[in-house]
Amino acid sequence: MGAPGNLLIITHNFIPYCQSIGSALRMLKLAEFLADRGVATHVLAARGMDMGCFGYGGVLDKVSASYVVDPFQYASTLALSRRARPSAKDQPGKPVSRLMPALRSFAREVSVPDPAVYTAPLFAAKALQLIRRHGIRNVVVSSPPHSMQVAGWLVKLALKDMVNLVVDYRDTWNTTSIFRKRTLPFQALNAFLEARVLAACDRFVYCTSPMLDKVNRRFFDVTHKARLVMNGFDAPDDFAPPPATPTSDVITIGYFGSLIEHERGFRNPGLFFQALEKLRQPVRLVFYGSISISPAWNEKLSLEIHDAIPHGEALKRMQDMDALLLLHSEQEGADEVITGKFFDYVLAGRPILSVGPADMEASRMVREHGLGYAMDLYDTKDMLSTMERVLADWDVGNLPAPRRGDFLHFSREHQYEGFLDVLV
Repeated sequence: MGAPGNLLIITHNFIPYCQSIGSALRMLKLAEFLADRGVATHVLAARGMDMGCFGYGGVLDKVSASYVVDPFQYASTLALSRRARPSAKDQPGKPVSRLMPALRSFAREVSVPDPAVYTAPLFAAKALQLIRRHGIRNVVVSSPPHSMQVAGWLVKLALKDMVNLVVDYRDTWNTTSIFRKRTLPFQALNAFLEARVLAACDRFVYCTSPMLDKVNRRFFDVTHKARLVMNGFDAPDDFAPPPATPTSDVITIGYFGSLIEHERGFRNPGLFFQALEKLRQPVRLVFYGSISISPAWNEKLSLEIHDAIPHGEALKRMQDMDALLLLHSEQEGADEVITGKFFDYVLAGRPILSVGPADMEASRMVREHGLGYAMDLYDTKDMLSTMERVLADWDVGNLPAPRRGDFLHFSREHQYEGFLDVLV
């Protein structure tokens, strides 16, 4: 059909139209990884509002990117830009604004697997066009949103063995309430679609260990075609080892990424902030990213909030911190959560404070590899006792200092070799 190794990545989020770099980084770095190894790499993604390239614009010079005009992507990027404006949060509600959450919830429920499904046929049609035009053999489909897997399934139905379909899960689909539907008819349709995708794919790639067992239990055993590929870190050529831990009168904890104080948010810092209020010793918190929290916390805690910065600069700022915060507040599905920021923090060489549900996978890895401290977001006593231990270790200069050389298996280059193994 064409030159072996030609590859198409289908992913909803990609620069410059992604809501945050975290939602695009896995496929962004895979595209660059493959292109650097001589693989003719094409990317098909959704066009929304131009959110910038987050310092990764050079990747677009290495790959061929195509986009499908997607109202869902426009809506989500627009909503994110509005939430990021502090003035918008406190504006008085209007009748239509109070109705919008209910309408959005209804739209999510009846759209299976998600609202992006309405453009899935357009993705499939564009993908077929690219495959035929460029002689593409390998198709990697990454989700969420899981409607992209529907597009990949349609491509596989059309071309059968002419393509090697690789399904990539950044989050599982029907095994957590995050993406599982609430009502039985929509649950059944959602599960039916996932089962068809899993049966049709040639290879199944997943990014955290618990995912495979959950998929096997919920559907059928896909172990024979499965491969674990974590996200990993990649250090710039000029990235130096971390300097000596900075000295100051107050411990400095850094956070990098998006954070929204909302009862249904995945990264709601409210409970953690409440615990910090009870500490006898002050803590300085420095945030870089899309941050939406109540201004009242500025009066109660020592907060310093900055806009998002390019990845290379963020890595350097991480090294200025005494410790680095990982935060995840959604209890359902936490057992498979390892954010890409986890690996950046390992690279930075500063101790990690993993704050989330007790079973969060990132916390398990922090404990297993001695990378820092893990605390249960839903156990105030545990958070307080752990933070007291952090402060005691900081007082005597005994915070953990992960060494990059001990964790080379976490490098992106090492992890992404697994993708080469599933291509034909």
